[in-house]
Amino acid sequence: MKKGYHEYEPMKGDKPKKPEFVSKGRISEYNKERRAKKLKEEKKAKKSKFVTKDIFELQFGFEYPKVYQRVRYVEPIKYPKTQGSNGKTSRFR
Repeated sequence: MKKGYHEYEPMKGDKPKKPEFVSKGRISEYNKERRAKKLKEEKKAKKSKFVTKDIFELQFGFEYPKVYQRVRYVEPIKYPKTQGSNGKTSRFR
């Protein structure tokens, strides 16, 4: 026979924290503070305590070379039905 809804025991462990009260006018400011605090904690966790320079810089002695984006030209697909005998595309069908 199945257990009833009230016969289950609650999970043991940490209780969920009650969210702190924030007034409506201060919500955006509160979110910014919370985000900054979270980023600061993440930065501390990721930061290595031994090596201060980047691996590339340590290996080669200079920073990454800057690579600029190039303008790409994508050649259109030539369909055989619109292509003439001389290889040019016809404008009219």
